[in-house]
Amino acid sequence: MLRKQTAIWQIGLAVFPSFAAAYTNPQWALQSVSGPSPRTLHGMVWDSCRNVVVLHGGLSDPTHRLGDTWEWNGSEWSLRATSGLGQRLGQGMAFDSDRCVTVVFGGVDGLGNYKNDTWEWDGTTWVQKCTSGCTPPGTRNTPSMSYDAAQHAIVLFGGYGPGLLNDTWEWNGSTWAQVTTTIPRPSPRSSPAMGYDPVRKRIVIFGGNLVPAICGAHSDETWELDLATNPATWTIVATPQRPDPRGENSHIVYEPNRNGMVLFGGTDFCTTTFDDTWEYDGETWVQISTSTAPEGRHGHDMVYDAVRQEIVLFGGDLGPLSDWDVRGDTWTFGEAGPIPVLIDIKPGSALNSINLGSRGVIPVAILTSDEFDAANVDPDTVQLAGSSVALRGNGSRLLAALTDVDHDGDWDLMLHVSTENLQLQVGATTAVLTGMTWDGEAIEGSDIVNIVPP
Repeated sequence: MLRKQTAIWQIGLAVFPSFAAAYTNPQWALQSVSGPSPRTLHGMVWDSCRNVVVLHGGLSDPTHRLGDTWEWNGSEWSLRATSGLGQRLGQGMAFDSDRCVTVVFGGVDGLGNYKNDTWEWDGTTWVQKCTSGCTPPGTRNTPSMSYDAAQHAIVLFGGYGPGLLNDTWEWNGSTWAQVTTTIPRPSPRSSPAMGYDPVRKRIVIFGGNLVPAICGAHSDETWELDLATNPATWTIVATPQRPDPRGENSHIVYEPNRNGMVLFGGTDFCTTTFDDTWEYDGETWVQISTSTAPEGRHGHDMVYDAVRQEIVLFGGDLGPLSDWDVRGDTWTFGEAGPIPVLIDIKPGSALNSINLGSRGVIPVAILTSDEFDAANVDPDTVQLAGSSVALRGNGSRLLAALTDVDHDGDWDLMLHVSTENLQLQVGATTAVLTGMTWDGEAIEGSDIVNIVPP
C-alpha cells in the first residue's frame, strides 16, 4: 500500500499518459470441480456443435488404462459413456466441425496393443469407421491430430509405431489418404504438440520426441503445414526465440482473442517437467507471464472453449521419467476478470441519494485496501454508471485527487463524475464503477444508490 506522506495532489491531464485498454492479462485459474479420475495421455477436443469439451481415455497408472468418455460444459464434468471405443491411451483425437463428430485414431488399447482403428463420437455413441474398403495409417501411439477447417479434413502426423514416424495423413469422414508433402519435412517423432491456425490456414507443430528411448533427444522446432499446395508444403519456421526442447504435449491451442497459438508444459522425460506458457504468432514464440499456473506436467491435454473464450486443460503427469504423479485437475486460461475494488459513493452519506436532474457532479472514492492500491488507477479510464470523470472549469485537469478518505493512513482516489451523464434509471439501487490501472488491468466496484425524483 502507498502510505500517506505528502499533501493531497491533483491529477491534471498532462500529468499521466493515457494507456489504451487491451486484452493483455491472461491468467490460469484452477477450477474447484470434481470429474474424471486422475490420468495422463488422454484425448480432448472442443465440440463446437454442442459447445462442450469431450475427453476420452488415458492412463491412471503404469498398468491401468481408461475407456470412459466425459464432457465439460464450462462449469461441471459429466460422464457420458463407459463403453464403445474402450480403453485407450496416446490416441490421436480431433473434432470435425463440418460433420459434428469427434474423431479418434490409434493409440494403445487395454491389452497393450498398438492400434490403427478409427472411431467417431457424435455426443451419444462411439461408432467404428474405416472397417472395410479403407486403408488407414499404420498402427501407432501418440500421433498428433488436428482439424484443418479450410481443407475440411482431419490431419494426422507422426507417432510411434513401434518406430518413430513422420508420415502425414488426411481423414475426410469416409477414408484415409496419405498426403504427399514436400521435402524437407519434420523428422520422425512422437507426441509433438499440434494445432490449427484458422487465420493463416496452417497446421502448426512444435517439439516432439526424436528417439524411441524414454530419456533422449527432444525437438524445439516449429513446423507449419500448408495443405492448399500440391504437394502439401512443410516449412520450418526459424523463430528468434522458442520454448526449450520438449515432448508429451497433445495440442497447441489457437486463442482468437490473442490471435496466436498457446502452448503449455511438456517434458524432456529425463529431469524436467515444464510449467511455462508460450504463445506463437506465426513468426516467433513469446513466453506469457502469469501469476499462477498449473504445476509442471506432461501428457495433459487442452482445448479452446469458444463459448466461454478460455482454454481448458485437464490432468497430466507431474513426474519426469519414472516418477509417477498423475493429476485430475481442471484449469482454465483466459483474460482475468476485473480486479474487485472497494468504492464509496458520496463518502459520509449513508443513503447516497442522487438527483438525476442535477447538472452537478457526484463524488466517488476508490479505496485502498490490503489487496489493492487506489493510486494504481488511471483516472482517465474511470466511469461510474457510464459517466466519466469530470473536468475542472478550464478543461485542463480531471476532478480527481489522492486523499485519505476513510482515515486509515492510506491514499484513496477521490473522483467526481458528471451527474447528468449517469446511465441510471429511477428505481436503480446500485451503481457500478469501471476503469483500468496504469498497467492495463480492468477494475470494477459497486455501491448502493438512492435515485430521487428531479
